[in-house]
Amino acid sequence: MLIWDRYEPFACATREAVDRARLILWQRHCSVHERFTGRQIEAVGAAHAGVRVIVRPEVPFDVLRAADD
Repeated sequence: MLIWDRYEPFACATREAVDRARLILWQRHCSVHERFTGRQIEAVGAAHAGVRVIVRPEVPFDVLRAADD
């Protein structure tokens, strides 16, 4: 697993390490993920019984708390 910084490509590792990585995390925020709200997550859970909501760590805290994982 590596953390990728778009402002400093390959600062985190060599090209070979990037090629071998199974997971590359994006360093910085993602504006799309910041648009979700805890209420939206709760609404999805209410509308679809048994659904599991998995979120990424960069989402707002209320979304993280409303999610399952």
